[in-house]
Amino acid sequence: MHELFFIIYLIATTPILLAIVVVVVAVILVAVIDKYNPETAQKILGGQIWQGMTAEQLSYAVGKPEAVDKIVTKRTSKEVWKYFQQTATRFNLRVTVQDGVVVGWQMK
Repeated sequence: MHELFFIIYLIATTPILLAIVVVVVAVILVAVIDKYNPETAQKILGGQIWQGMTAEQLSYAVGKPEAVDKIVTKRTSKEVWKYFQQTATRFNLRVTVQDGVVVGWQMK
C-alpha cells in the first residue's frame, strides 16, 4: 500500500508524470467509448463487473489482475483473476473467466 501512496505522490508532484497519466487515461477513455455502446462503456468506466462481460472489458473495468490461476481441461479454459492482494494467498476480489467470458466473481 505504501508503494501506491508513493506513486500518487510522484504523479502529483511531477508535472511530466501527471501529464503522461492524463494522456494514458484519456486514451483508455476514448478506446472504451469508441469500442462499446454507451451503456456498456458506462459500466466499464464505472468499474462494474457483470456475468457475460469479456476478459477485455474486465481489464478495462478493473485493470490487470495481480495474479491469475489457470485451469485448462479438454473442454474449457478457466482462469481466476485475482485483485487487491491482502496476504500471500488472500485477495479481496476473485473473478472467474471461462473461455474469455466472466462467469462469476467473489468479493470479500
